[in-house]
Amino acid sequence: MYAEEPVFVFLRSIVKKMHSIADKELHPLGMSHAEMRLLMMIYQTDPDPCSQEDLAAKLVVDRSNVGRALKKLEHLGFIQRAKDLQDGRAYRVFLTKRGRTIRERLFKVKSSIEGTCMMGTTEKDREVLAGLLERMDQSLCEENYRILKDSE
Repeated sequence: MYAEEPVFVFLRSIVKKMHSIADKELHPLGMSHAEMRLLMMIYQTDPDPCSQEDLAAKLVVDRSNVGRALKKLEHLGFIQRAKDLQDGRAYRVFLTKRGRTIRERLFKVKSSIEGTCMMGTTEKDREVLAGLLERMDQSLCEENYRILKDSE
């Protein structure tokens, strides 16, 4: 019988719960956690436009998924996309006035979810957890995977 590693059970559960809460909070705006995450990245570059390619790379998400999310955000009036003048195949993404007006609301949702998730933990707990997760993240690369797989 296959026993799943508890660490990954909890990681999946945490992410699923965070997404569920965010989706409920964001429903009145017509968006989901995925669009919120994208807007949060766009806020980091504002007032300068960012490229669709850069967003996909920073979020480690498929370009087509970013494109669909941007199309939805554009439809909702939170962003505008325009062809890049230097590269006609690329798009530049700009926040609209409406997109800027929801900034604080989105940061409050994010902060509330993260605060709830960390309830009952100390600063030391968070430091230790962050260090362990960072180590796991660094270990999880194609090269390490191949080494482990080839040694079996």
